[in-house]
Amino acid sequence: MQRVLHNGEWFVFAHCPACATGHAFPQALYDAGMIRRDGLSIYCPNGHPWHYTKGETEIVRLRRERDRLQQKLAEVADERDAAIRCAEANAGKVRRLETRSRNGLCPCCNRSFVNLRRHVATKHPEFRAN
Repeated sequence: MQRVLHNGEWFVFAHCPACATGHAFPQALYDAGMIRRDGLSIYCPNGHPWHYTKGETEIVRLRRERDRLQQKLAEVADERDAAIRCAEANAGKVRRLETRSRNGLCPCCNRSFVNLRRHVATKHPEFRAN
């Protein structure tokens, strides 16, 4: 809301929630509505009533909850997508190592051996194939 000074009196400029028509009303009326918040109605030039309510309305609360849940759902979907990408990348690495080891290539030093198991056990004891 915007405050406007006209002929020495302060007015509050607002838009009607029903038709979005902009109109001004006295600051005193606005202040009374903010203090009371119990049904003090203001009418737009097209005749739509609107008023200040105590606290947030049920619609506002439900919208806020909906937005929070949508954001949480998007975060969970992003985490799921990242986990899927990571799993796919790891699966590719495992396939590559399995293929190399089946062909007798050492996964540590890329040399070819006839007895790969013995080579890894004696030359690379820190490496453990799971």
